[in-house]
Formats: sequence, structure tokens, C-alpha cells
Amino acid sequence: MLKEGTEVLLDNKTAEAEHIYKSVVIVEEGSLIGLSPVTDEYGDFVDFSSGETSISIIGTNDVFEGVKIFPVDYHGKRIYLTYGKKEETPRNYHREFRRYPVNESCKVNDYDAKLFDVSEQGFAVIIDRKYKPGVWMEVNWKGIKLFGKIKQAKDLDNGNWFYGCKIDEAPGNYTKQIKMLQMDFEYLINTPVESAEKK
Repeated sequence: MLKEGTEVLLDNKTAEAEHIYKSVVIVEEGSLIGLSPVTDEYGDFVDFSSGETSISIIGTNDVFEGVKIFPVDYHGKRIYLTYGKKEETPRNYHREFRRYPVNESCKVNDYDAKLFDVSEQGFAVIIDRKYKPGVWMEVNWKGIKLFGKIKQAKDLDNGNWFYGCKIDEAPGNYTKQIKMLQMDFEYLINTPVESAEKK
């Protein structure tokens, strides 16, 4: 469970993007949990004010979903505070194929779109066009051409739709990109986190 020294991944999803950050529990007082701060790719403090965030414990399949994270000052340092009931248990969670956030421009059926995430056997895109589940999509990303069948469709209420698709047969150059994303992810989870109290 969440206790001091536990390394976690904070998975923040908004309608536009998904980002994964590594943190560590630095203080645990009953149902209150303090997490070390994280920064985005520009070095700015992430405040988790938008989207939905989940906490997964590294080395397990335990995921706490829909977590509220609040920036606070603790001993003169900015950290995160989250809370939960002692009897609350994480959802044991396992995907056959891990998804990796991408958040890059692509083409879907020759229309501008955003590739949200990818896995070995699927991908998710955001586009301002409505399609029905079961329809095939052609995605062009970094010179890679993918064909996927829509398995999940969600109206984002902002003129865009989110589609989760399953790939029939992944081309070799796509598999190579997945391997690179996997290496980046493994580096993230294996890099030690410096706690806020030590900074």
C-alpha cells in the first residue's frame, strides 16, 4: 500500500493529452499522503488542476483511480497532498498491452488529428469527426501507416471525439516506435526520485 518511500506513477489524463510522472510518498499520516513534486517537460511544477489522475504503485498492478491531488507547502517545500479512507483498496489492474502516451499530431483518414496513446496492439486518437464503433481508421504518424478498428468511441463535448482502436497487424516500423517508448518508460520507472525534503 501507500507508505513512506513507495514509488508511484501519477497518470494525468485530460481531453487533450496524457502525461505520466514518477513520484514518491514522502509523508504518510493516517489517510493523508504527501507526494514529492514533479515537473513537466519545461521544468514547471505540475499542479494537477485539470483532467483525471490515477496513482499506480510501481512493481504492482495496484491502481488508485480518480484521485484528487492538491499542491501544498510542507516544511517550506511544495509537495502534493492526497487522501483516502483507510479501508479503501486499489483496483487490481492489468492490461495485456501497456499503453504509452504520445500526444502528437497525425492524420486520420487524411484529416488532422492527435495520436493520444499507443500500445502493441492498439492506439487512441482524438479528432473532430464522428465515426461509429466498428469503422476502420487509417492513421499516418511519423511516416508510419496504421489500420485500426474502432472499439471505443467517446464524445469529448468540445467538438472532438476520442476513439480507441485495435490494430489488426502492426507494421515493423510501428513496433520499433513502441519499443522506443517502452525503453523511455522503463527509464522513467527505474530512475530514483529525489524527495522534496532532500531538495
